[in-house]
Amino acid sequence: MTNKTPLTVNTTPAEKVASEPIPTFTDLANNPKGITSRSTVAKLLEIHVLTLTRWIKAGKFVKPITIGNAHYFRNSELIDYLDNKTA
Repeated sequence: MTNKTPLTVNTTPAEKVASEPIPTFTDLANNPKGITSRSTVAKLLEIHVLTLTRWIKAGKFVKPITIGNAHYFRNSELIDYLDNKTA
């Protein structure tokens, strides 16, 4: 008889984040005091993160806040920006 032990797969924090669902614009609007990462915003806008970086440097997009070495956007500023762009 063989012992069938289930294999465990260790996932890195990056893999866990990558597997999480991307929030929608409605999610951002429902949480105006929240923050959203640069990579998540790029995914929402369906652009590359480097394109988003270029837009920020050119003053074409809202400036992120920095926490540690990570960059985040205030949801309220994202919603305001997107509302003005579509108006």
